[in-house]
Amino acid sequence: MLLTQPQRSPSHNKVNELMKTTLYFTLTLFTILTLTFVPNIFAQDDSSEYVVRVIYVQSNYIEPQEDSVNTLKAMVKDIQTFYADEMERYGYGRKTFQLETDAADNVIVHHLKGNFPYDENTRDKISERLDLSQKIIYLIWVDRYDPNKGASSGGGVGIGESVRGTAWVFPLNFDSGDGNLYKRVWGTIAHEIGHAFGLPHNFRSETYIMSYGGLQVSELSSCAAKWLDTQKYFNAIDSTVNDNTEIQMLPPALAEPPATIRLKFEISDPDGLHQVILYAHRGIGLVECKQLSGYNRTVEFITNEFYSENKNHIRLAGYG
Repeated sequence: MLLTQPQRSPSHNKVNELMKTTLYFTLTLFTILTLTFVPNIFAQDDSSEYVVRVIYVQSNYIEPQEDSVNTLKAMVKDIQTFYADEMERYGYGRKTFQLETDAADNVIVHHLKGNFPYDENTRDKISERLDLSQKIIYLIWVDRYDPNKGASSGGGVGIGESVRGTAWVFPLNFDSGDGNLYKRVWGTIAHEIGHAFGLPHNFRSETYIMSYGGLQVSELSSCAAKWLDTQKYFNAIDSTVNDNTEIQMLPPALAEPPATIRLKFEISDPDGLHQVILYAHRGIGLVECKQLSGYNRTVEFITNEFYSENKNHIRLAGYG
């Protein structure tokens, strides 16, 4: 993983002064040594270290939701198929992530119980029990059944990188009989596990799984599919991660119309270039992505997506 913090140039400071705004964005560059297509429906190598492990968390203070473990198993299988369908739709074959399963291909669900209430410290308490050094993405279902409350899909959070990550979902009263609740929780899991795979928010369409579209989410964006095409959890054969990627930010400049800025980067990698993504936090999400080829490129973005309330923070990340 390559992380750099470019030095500000005088012209950069001048642009910021003129626009009276600051930038807060992330540029992510994907480069690869090998590109492996999986011919069968979920044909990842059984010996692969890159798996998604499912954990069911229940506090001793509450009763478990009825049949929620079987529901969780069905959901993650559905989501695995969803990603395979979408990758195939974009021409990458039926690539998808590998779940931890038994010899009969049943999803293994690890149970974690404890004497802890559900408060803001719950995730930290649970995380202390996880081995985050492994090449595993943890999908963690935290049961929050409360017979005195109505139906709610709960919430979720996901974070990840190229090797490992976590995706958390907090379903509340899943057995309430709400017909849309399965779809909403399904969407939450698919969204948060997307973050664990390194996908940013994408609000360009409410149908994108990485948006906040609720019941409307139904697809990956082409940019997300391109990203996942080289993601380790979507490829049976491991590829080498190196620090050979070189990224240099060139001085930014004003552009038309007003409040628009031109950002340029020089990017090179001896293993080849694959994709570059520009995205921002604070509700902006993905700004633009570009497909790359060759070994050296100058990449330009022209955007007016950055607002004055954004803090000045630049992060460049690449792997190859």
